[in-house]
Order: sequence, then C-alpha cells, then structure tokens
Amino acid sequence: MQKNFEEKFMDIQSGLISLCLEAVEGKADKVYAYVSNEAKSRAFNAFFESKGEIKSAGKMMDRDVLKQFFNVGLEDIERMNQLCDTYGMKKPTELKMIYNVKSGKYQADYRYDEVCSAKTDLVAHEVFFAWMDEVKQTQ
Repeated sequence: MQKNFEEKFMDIQSGLISLCLEAVEGKADKVYAYVSNEAKSRAFNAFFESKGEIKSAGKMMDRDVLKQFFNVGLEDIERMNQLCDTYGMKKPTELKMIYNVKSGKYQADYRYDEVCSAKTDLVAHEVFFAWMDEVKQTQ
C-alpha cells in the first residue's frame, strides 16, 4: 500500500527526532528539534533535556558529530520540501518538535508565515535560542 502525504511527512519528522537521539547516543530525556524553512534560508538545530538540565546540541555532541548532525538535518528539510512539492502542499516555514523519550509523547507546532526574513528582522538562530531560553525559564 502506498503511503499518503501525511504518513510520509510524519516519517521525515520521525527521522529528525531519530537523528537527534542518535547524535546524543540516547542521553536525552526530551528532544526539542527546530526547523527553519524560509524561501531564502534553511536551518536545523536541537536542544535537549538531560537529567533535568537543558543543553544545546553543542554541549551534547562532539564537533564531528555536530557537523554531520546539521548536514543530515538540512538534507531532511530538503526532502520535506520535495515531498510538499510532489503533493502540492504548502511548505511549513517553521517546525518546533518536542519528543519525550520516556513517555513517547510527540508534539509539533507548524508555522506557514514568514518567521525569519528581512520583514521580521529575525534570523533562525535567534528564534531557536529564544525558544531554548523560553523552555529553560519554564523548567
């Protein structure tokens, strides 16, 4: 049976979460993965909750793993865009994904408006670090 768009789209998201877990060798209790997918720029990053502490990818991975992590994440964003094009679906400009390792609970927030552009005067890393700071504040 052929998978439909939603299943394939979820497979890409699952792949991004799996990438995060593999990169930190399963040493995270929660994964917070961020995708910025604007017309002129793409970005992928993640931060983690480990033993009650919020840690950036840079604190959880060595330099070589980190570089590969970012590259694979960007490749997955491109796969997502190709999938959306194939099915004639609108591409999200931003995804914020949260995965709780212990409970298996997954949550994703999608945006389709411009988030990082000359109009908003924001860049992806600013939005990402603001989200990480927000999560730290609510802990």
